[in-house]
Amino acid sequence: MEPRLTPSALIVSWLDSPPFEPLRSVLREHYGYNAIPLQLPEHNREQVLKRSLSNALITHSSMINPFILYLYGDSLKRQGQSRLLLKNGGNSVFMDWLKLRQEYIDKLGFNILVILDCNHKIVQTMVDRYPILEDDMDPQSNSIVQVLVAPEFSKQNGTPFAHVLADTLREVTMSSSSATIDIRDFVAEVQRRLEPSSSTEIFSLRSTRENLMLTAFSHEEQVISEDIWHYPRISKNTSNYVRVSVLPITWATVDGWDAESELQELTDVFEHHFDFTVERVVKIPNNSAAHSYLQRRINEQIKWVGPKGLLIVLYNGHAKRTNGGMILFGTSDDVQGVNWTQITHTLNIADCDVVHVLDCCDALSATKGSETVQSEIANEANLQTGDSEYHGKNETLAAGAREERVPAGKASSMKVFAEVLNEMAVKNIKITIHSWQQWIVAKVGRVRTQNGDLRYAEPHYKMNPLRGDPSPTLRLEIRDI
Repeated sequence: MEPRLTPSALIVSWLDSPPFEPLRSVLREHYGYNAIPLQLPEHNREQVLKRSLSNALITHSSMINPFILYLYGDSLKRQGQSRLLLKNGGNSVFMDWLKLRQEYIDKLGFNILVILDCNHKIVQTMVDRYPILEDDMDPQSNSIVQVLVAPEFSKQNGTPFAHVLADTLREVTMSSSSATIDIRDFVAEVQRRLEPSSSTEIFSLRSTRENLMLTAFSHEEQVISEDIWHYPRISKNTSNYVRVSVLPITWATVDGWDAESELQELTDVFEHHFDFTVERVVKIPNNSAAHSYLQRRINEQIKWVGPKGLLIVLYNGHAKRTNGGMILFGTSDDVQGVNWTQITHTLNIADCDVVHVLDCCDALSATKGSETVQSEIANEANLQTGDSEYHGKNETLAAGAREERVPAGKASSMKVFAEVLNEMAVKNIKITIHSWQQWIVAKVGRVRTQNGDLRYAEPHYKMNPLRGDPSPTLRLEIRDI
């Protein structure tokens, strides 16, 4: 039987000793949550929070229970604006709640319960109050985002709101005949325990979506075992890994060539000679939901592969290097592409080993370079992956350099990748990503057109992090026949 999926909660506070332990205990014991505490620093707080969110979401593995983000602390109103500022007591250090929600939460693609526990009453929208639901940044998303707002004064008769939540959740769980609790029913029970003059409310960012549900983890296990279709086929040969997964990615529509068929040539080699688990081709929609769709799919795959696994990501499509990052796109008409630099950071900090195989223009731009080069690729510091953040081996086979256009069709790199890997597998030798790249260079490096130009792009190999003593090369072992 598959191990139970573990939902995650990120409990954020400015304080050294916030009153969270009872709530963390209930979430852990009754719902199987991994409740992660985070004390925000006075400096770089938004970067720290975003990184912590990213890391917590990677560990969030639940088809049923939502990701929980609990924000605890003081707050104030910015004069002349309807803005709620989360802050550290009398300190001038603060975060803009609406900006935080729009930039970090709206686009995550997960079902999320946000709990705002601060010292000021928040309403849905008023000119002179603190709006929490204005301007959804991803209105087409299928994810559910609900915000539970604590009473104006967090303590009820000296009891922290987090304790009220914990007591209510424990009692409802133990007394309910059903393992599943509707979040609005839960909030109604919380309200019954508050003083008459106080109130707590639940707001839905996307009003057309249903309510979030909380399910006790023992029942979640049963549901998961019944829905085992969620898991891809487990490969017979995983070498030293618990799982090895190949994730092919392209677009629903690609200008110029049949990108999906080229991917199929390479995935056939992986499946036949290595018996790796090959996922269905991910077809990114050619619309404004492209980035959130792919980010969500990558997050799901990282969770499934797990900390003792290997994820091989294949991309075949268009790309271009910009100051904001490496942007993937399918057609020249695409109004919004995918910021692959942002998604690469998610892959870089994953607990599993990761191999990137990229057939697109400017392909090497997806990898971490020197700080100078990386700053040219993406100006935002939070897109740079620090060496200490890499948890697994991380290697890249790129069709071309950072600023190099590569051919498609008959001279495409993906076809050569597949052909050479098949030749190496037939010879029954041990294969590394680096040796794969070297064989490709040896095979196509001398093939020229009638004009004397190289017919194929020369692939590049990269290992991250950039250290003087590189990690051992990731090896792909041939299946026993």
